[in-house]
Amino acid sequence: MRDFFAAHIEHEIELAKQGKKAWMILKMNSLIDPCMMKQIYKAARAGVNTDLIVRGIMGLQLDDKKYLKNITAISIVDKYLEHSRIFLFGNGGDEKMYISSADWMPRNLNRRIEVACPVYDGNIKEELKELLKIQLKDNTKARILDPYLTNQYNNRNREIKYRAQEDYYNYIKSRHQIVMKIYHNPHCLQSREGLRYLEKKGYELEIKKYLNEGLSEEELRDIIYKSGKKPFDFVRTQEKEYREIYKDLELSDDEWIKVLAENPRLLQRPVVVNGNKSVLAIPPREIDKII
Repeated sequence: MRDFFAAHIEHEIELAKQGKKAWMILKMNSLIDPCMMKQIYKAARAGVNTDLIVRGIMGLQLDDKKYLKNITAISIVDKYLEHSRIFLFGNGGDEKMYISSADWMPRNLNRRIEVACPVYDGNIKEELKELLKIQLKDNTKARILDPYLTNQYNNRNREIKYRAQEDYYNYIKSRHQIVMKIYHNPHCLQSREGLRYLEKKGYELEIKKYLNEGLSEEELRDIIYKSGKKPFDFVRTQEKEYREIYKDLELSDDEWIKVLAENPRLLQRPVVVNGNKSVLAIPPREIDKII
């Protein structure tokens, strides 16, 4: 295993020396094996971009600017215990991914019998890669592993909050579990028909009474993006407020989203969301398109 992963790092080094894109993402619980750390230093000197996600012990000394330029290292400790080890290598565009039982410690690489295996399935690869991306974006529970052992939380770029374990949970839920979210107005006949249709189908439901709870611009933008439609397609043009205020206005997509967020009564209903897809459920059988 040591030789195998060292060979992959050497390949990234060769790519970097040739002026090609070279990178790797390494996720494990502990990184203290001297030989593997030397390989990572060597890769950093050669220009290989390395992202490290190390939950526990890490022995790399990142106090040299030539290393810091090419290495980022974070630790995430949150409410769920994580034991996944994932090793992803750019490999000149033909990405290689491995999952493993082993950390990069002498006890794992010298004294134990451990297992690592390649991931070939495209869907599983995509899912694991998304996990890595989500963790690297964490700006809530991720600590930056620095040479001074201050290990401060990564609180930069807080305009959007990312919390990896919650975000990944929601990602998995949306990808694997059919939970229909309906934006529901109980006073609307069409919305009630859409809700009955979902209940009859027996899906797990999340009901958002958006007139009471409100809608953010971010949430609306996400719903509309998932539908493949334009914001204006979600505007109730039969409403009195639309006819009196907005009918003759030429607004951009962002402006219509702002209008809908400020005036949720103008939103067409019901809107149903299933993971990465959404639909305006008029008539209710439109819901079948996102199953």
